[in-house]
Amino acid sequence: MSNRLSLLIALLLVMILSPITVAQTAWEVTPYKVKVLLATDRSPDWSPVVTQQIENHLHERAKAIFGAAWELDNAPVPAVLVYDLTTRPERLNAKRVAAAVDAKDLRQLDKIILVGLRRNRIGVTVHCREFDCHTRSLSPVTTRHSRQMSVLGESAVQAMVDAFSPIVRFGRTQEDVVPTRLRAGSLIVDPESPAALKKGDILLPVIRKNDRLGDPRPDGIAQIEWTFLVAGEPEGFATECKIYSGRRNPLRGRASISTERLATRVRSGQQPTKMTLSSAEEPGKPLAGFEVLAGPPGDKRPEKLGRTDWKGSIRIPAADNEIPLVMVYVRNGRHPIARLPVIPGRRGNVEAVLPSNTVRQQADAILVVYRTELIDLVYRRALLTARINFQIEKNQQQSALDLLEEYRSLPTLSKMESQLVRKHGLLPISDERTSRQIKRYFDEMRDTTRRYVKPDDDKALELRVKTTKPATS
Repeated sequence: MSNRLSLLIALLLVMILSPITVAQTAWEVTPYKVKVLLATDRSPDWSPVVTQQIENHLHERAKAIFGAAWELDNAPVPAVLVYDLTTRPERLNAKRVAAAVDAKDLRQLDKIILVGLRRNRIGVTVHCREFDCHTRSLSPVTTRHSRQMSVLGESAVQAMVDAFSPIVRFGRTQEDVVPTRLRAGSLIVDPESPAALKKGDILLPVIRKNDRLGDPRPDGIAQIEWTFLVAGEPEGFATECKIYSGRRNPLRGRASISTERLATRVRSGQQPTKMTLSSAEEPGKPLAGFEVLAGPPGDKRPEKLGRTDWKGSIRIPAADNEIPLVMVYVRNGRHPIARLPVIPGRRGNVEAVLPSNTVRQQADAILVVYRTELIDLVYRRALLTARINFQIEKNQQQSALDLLEEYRSLPTLSKMESQLVRKHGLLPISDERTSRQIKRYFDEMRDTTRRYVKPDDDKALELRVKTTKPATS
């Protein structure tokens, strides 16, 4: 009862003293509801007394670290998850956890913290993963090692804090910026709290669509692909975040009763990531030999990393800038294929399915050949025009007429344009965007042709030749 009374007093003080009370909602002024699920391996060292001591330590330290922002409870791990959590936690996935835990917890809790303890020869290994009930996502594994049982509880606390990820709701975008509201943000006193959002933090946006009972619809939770939010300077529970995405207008739409717009903080590892590119037109086909560049967000001169290997793969090195986010640029020939934000080390491998740009390469090859033919035609027309004018100046009408016939045998503007139309029609264009781009390339070449090849040039030359007086013997 005393804890609830303390929490109520804290909420009242926050609401009275806060200068932005009007903007607050239950999202910001109620604490995270967190449940810790503790599992141990089959070692005889794990007596009920020891596990109870660890749970008590987790409660005490969580209260000291998170304060009023957390409301913590505990329970045993479902039996179907115990072995994997204690021995191979990386094999757990979000669907398995969601199916194993109590359905009531999925509706009422914010976070479920899974803690696994495994005895080994030199001490105890602590594995921890966070399951976010809003986004139904599972954090990467955090691991701590403890050689002494006396500090095991603190090792579990450190693993729990590292696994925890703040969550925000975001509103409507304004160009490349989106406003966010931090869960339990009005209850966080210390800006260095693990529950606080800090400048430069990176968040992963998620759209959740609910049914009439508030549960997510089948396939109703979707991460926004190749999109991250980077936090600006927090102002209380509100923070504006800059959007970095490989998609156009990735956060369109708005929140509603049935649609939640959420984002969770993601952590980066100081490790490289292997990126593999494959074709959207031919699923499974690697995009080999594509040029890849990378640099910090906003960098106008990204560094060239090289070309993808025969498997379509390339290594993206860890970011050495202040924000652990890099923009990766993919090109095929002169054409940019994609711009993708990547957090190196967050995952060991990432895959990107991209248009191969084969059709545009074919169009390039056609236009290169056509451009060569056009240059040759313009040169030959100019040379014959000069020779005809020279014969006219010498009053050599017959020689000028012979050269004029040779001039008329050259391809005309109509023939050159027909050639462009025919070659354009041979390209296997499958999507509208590529069709628009290639049409623009051919339209530009048609305009260039009309600039240098005039339809009535031969008639002007003929008129000059006919008005030439034949030379007298």
